[in-house]
Amino acid sequence: MWIITTHGFLSIVEDELDPSTVLVRGRDYNDVLTAARLYVRATGEAGARAEEIVQKTPEADYLYRFWASKSDFEPVILDLFRSVKYPNFKNAVKDIDPERAYTYGLVWSDLYEIQQDRRLINIFRDPDTIDLFDEGALE
Repeated sequence: MWIITTHGFLSIVEDELDPSTVLVRGRDYNDVLTAARLYVRATGEAGARAEEIVQKTPEADYLYRFWASKSDFEPVILDLFRSVKYPNFKNAVKDIDPERAYTYGLVWSDLYEIQQDRRLINIFRDPDTIDLFDEGALE
C-alpha cells in the first residue's frame, strides 16, 4: 500500500517470509525516519531508536526501509490519520515543503487521468478491442 501524507511517502507491504510483519519503505530517509519514530513511540520499546532500525538498501528500488510487526504498526497508521488537520491536502503539503508539493502534484495529475477517462485504461488491457483511428471508439 502506498501512503502519501504531509509527513512523506511510504510503501508498506507484507514481509515475504513473515506474514505478521510489514516492510515499511520509502525513497526519502526523513519520510521513513518519521514513520520509524512513530513506530518506536507506539511500541514504547525502552531504548529503541528510530535511527537504528532504518536501513539503507542501495540495491533495492526503495532506498530506505525498516520492518515492523503488523499489530504494532497499526497505531502508526492511526496517528497519521489523526494528524489530518487541513481542508486541502495539496495546500498543506505546499505550506510544509513546496518541492514535495510539486512532486505530489505530478502524482495527483497522473491519478486524475484514471478518473477522467477509464476507457483509456481498457485499451491497455486489451488493445485489440479498440480501433484508435475510429473517432467513435472512445465515446
